[in-house]
Amino acid sequence: MEYSLDKLVENIRFIDDISINENLEFGSTEINNLSKKMSTLSGMPINQDLLPSLYPIIKNTIERLHLNSNNIQTYVYPSSEIQATCQQYSENDFIISLSSGIIDLLNEYELEFVIGHEIGHAIFQHDKYPTPGTSNIEHQLFRLARASEISADRIGFIACSKPDNVYSALMKICSGLKDKYINYDISAFIELAGNLDKPMPINHVEMTHPPLVVRARALIWFSMTTIANNPFESFKDFTEDKKQLDIKIKNDLDKYVDNQLNNDIYLAQEDLRFWMFALVFVMDGKLSKNEQNIIKDYFSDDMLRKLIGYLSGLSAENTINELLQKVIKCITHLKALSNTYLEDVEDNMNILSNHSDISILNQIKSKVLNG
Repeated sequence: MEYSLDKLVENIRFIDDISINENLEFGSTEINNLSKKMSTLSGMPINQDLLPSLYPIIKNTIERLHLNSNNIQTYVYPSSEIQATCQQYSENDFIISLSSGIIDLLNEYELEFVIGHEIGHAIFQHDKYPTPGTSNIEHQLFRLARASEISADRIGFIACSKPDNVYSALMKICSGLKDKYINYDISAFIELAGNLDKPMPINHVEMTHPPLVVRARALIWFSMTTIANNPFESFKDFTEDKKQLDIKIKNDLDKYVDNQLNNDIYLAQEDLRFWMFALVFVMDGKLSKNEQNIIKDYFSDDMLRKLIGYLSGLSAENTINELLQKVIKCITHLKALSNTYLEDVEDNMNILSNHSDISILNQIKSKVLNG
């Protein structure tokens, strides 16, 4: 049977792990060779001659993913850190780096999971994604980074010849402890997610990885699907199977990781709606009684009172410009939190179309989106 890497990627990719660059390019052969030289300078290649006990683990893991082990060079470097990386330099050419700390910590099957996970990042081309700190859409990038971990974990699961070891690997990585200290009670481990079921400060949401207990729950659900046992196949029931799986995991991420972010998005959406209503209704120079009643219907008496008080402090010639700047500021804030800000603007326009002239709405839409 011919196995397709494209089919694997299609079947496995988590729904929120959305490729944001359709024209991905790989580095040159020179870059690849330089990386191998640098890896050799700082570590040791894992091959049959130098590290014969590690080499079969690497080779078997790679071949379990139906990749050619001759195209993947693996290095170990001295470090107590629990680290692993994988870079892809061409369609079939990879370099994996493992710290000595992670090799000392994990057994051979747990290493299979980690190696598969890192190869997963490479075949999904996650290194081509922008990283947080390089864009004005920070929270979207953190969310994307967490979604990419879910996809890579699934590849790690497939690469592991003893799937129960994926959970022991996560527990070891979570604690940094070896077998003699850990009771591998997976149920007790994933129940720790209950400790996360509270709104968190926003800096806790700025994580590139979901909590390990959440990743363990996601892998348990994945293990129960047809996809986990037939990842290279194409079946009619895959689409619905995967949809239900991804919904469960999205709900977990919303509940345990993104609850504060989702609340911030909701508040930003409401803020945008309020100021868009205010802007549209004062375009004619006044806020009529009927328009005041509409604001009370959508918001509250208190919000209306605050708006009237705010407007009373503005001169007639400054009112529209001040409200326009309010709306633009709201859009900028919402854009940093969510990629649905354009849909939010459109939804507000649709609501306001029942209460205002369409030409005024189009004029405002042009100003706020180009402001």
